[in-house]
Amino acid sequence: MNKQTNEIKDSNTIDIYDYLNRVWKNKFFILSFTLILTSISIIYVLTIPNIYQARSVLLSSESSPSFSKGASAMAALAGISLGGSGKLSVGQLFQLLLSDYEFNKKIITKHRLGQLLDPYNIDKHLIFPKNNRTVYNFLNKPPKKPTVHYPYNKKEIYNMYKTIRHTIGITENKEDGTLIISATFPDRFVAQKLVTIYLKEMSEHIKALNMKNIEQQERYYQKELANVKNLDLKSNYATLLSDLVKKKVQLKSEDFYMVKQLIKARVPLIQDKIGPKRANIVLLTLISSIILGIILVFLKYYLSLQKKEDSIDNINSLSY
Repeated sequence: MNKQTNEIKDSNTIDIYDYLNRVWKNKFFILSFTLILTSISIIYVLTIPNIYQARSVLLSSESSPSFSKGASAMAALAGISLGGSGKLSVGQLFQLLLSDYEFNKKIITKHRLGQLLDPYNIDKHLIFPKNNRTVYNFLNKPPKKPTVHYPYNKKEIYNMYKTIRHTIGITENKEDGTLIISATFPDRFVAQKLVTIYLKEMSEHIKALNMKNIEQQERYYQKELANVKNLDLKSNYATLLSDLVKKKVQLKSEDFYMVKQLIKARVPLIQDKIGPKRANIVLLTLISSIILGIILVFLKYYLSLQKKEDSIDNINSLSY
């Protein structure tokens, strides 16, 4: 009895050769397990369409916009600190607008983005490896007719708002003064259109706010200029009015607010996909499945040892 117990104890000691032997004996199980998981990952990656990114590169102007009240309020809602100057960069203003539901709702309705984001229209432009969508069509049901119709309900608008927020990105480099507006989407045409639409609409919105602010200042200075009698004050008000007129002219002459467009957003080429990394996904699955298969073999071996120990303990207890 003691001899049998000692054999069990010896079997519990770590022996690298024993473990390697276990792996070798279960090689067909590990191979089959790996093959199944890797095959599933291959099927999975074949159902994922290519991802594309369209972007526009902008160069910020030397002067920065200043909103003492409006921008401060918007910044407070977004949790952005303005410091003592109360100034926001163009990139920060764009980010604030992009996160604003009402602003997005207006654009979604104005440009009828529901048709642009409709799965029926997107499905036509999806690109797959070697342009083969057999696996995708087999596992999915491509829409046969438009699913979104104008006017949109609240749920549709909110879903489009969430999609746009995850699609459009704004990156600002303060060192070189560049601003990048990008859109990442399976439909490369949609990506380009979203960048173009949002760049124009965000710029026009901020220009309109700034123009309104300038006009309010103009009315105030004109009123003060008409009432003041001091010549020095009259000269100061006249100078201020002249500066405001220059600002209005500058705003109207600019294509975009406080930025110049260096690179226009274009439709990405089919070869210019940024994802998915199909080979990486399959390789990661292959390695993970091998490791997991070996772990399962060791787990099975450990459970068998535990079962033997329990049986020996039962025998010992009965002998006493």
